[in-house]
Amino acid sequence: MAVARAIYKRAPSAQELAAIGLRPEDYADDEAAVEVWPENLPAYDLWVEVGDQWRMGPGGPVAIDLMPVFHELDRMGLDKEAYDDLVLAIKTMARVALEEIHGD
Repeated sequence: MAVARAIYKRAPSAQELAAIGLRPEDYADDEAAVEVWPENLPAYDLWVEVGDQWRMGPGGPVAIDLMPVFHELDRMGLDKEAYDDLVLAIKTMARVALEEIHGD
């Protein structure tokens, strides 16, 4: 999901930009803007609540802790399909975030 990647994407350093003939002011901040489509808003809203609940290893985050995810979902009173859809969305966002964090 683009929003998960955008949250964790590191902006290039001045040195990295200089290596390709650019300056920091050439790097537009609006390129980092990502629109959240209405159908993805529930997943994004849930991520805002639980996106800091990482399981940590020696090299940094390794997985999202699903216990807080389940807790928040239980409080929402969703039907099974909506519940399962949001669990899948959070797992997908976590995978994409980890790829960005670890440079995979």
